[in-house]
Amino acid sequence: MKEYRTINGERFTVKRIDIYKLAKMRSFCIINYCDDIHKAYDRPSSKKVGIWQEWREWLKSADGVYNMRITGYNCNYFTIGALYDNVEGEHGYIKITYANNWLYLPKED
Repeated sequence: MKEYRTINGERFTVKRIDIYKLAKMRSFCIINYCDDIHKAYDRPSSKKVGIWQEWREWLKSADGVYNMRITGYNCNYFTIGALYDNVEGEHGYIKITYANNWLYLPKED
């Protein structure tokens, strides 16, 4: 059965993964990737800029979500990654694509 979480009004599909894979995803988000749409694209379309700005606004009021980055991009669309730490002590990784919003959390024992 699928698990979902709502973070600041946005619905995310939860995917449970190995703690080591999750740690790798989180560390790459910290040290790699673009922190602005204009670093990913020389001349981003107004639509891409608008999408990026909407998610940046969402980030400002989303508790426990930080370090938002563009983790992949091509001429058609881009993927956003961010770190997630909630008040219960869960540490995760958020991945936002054109089709899905994912929240990666460690597998439960």
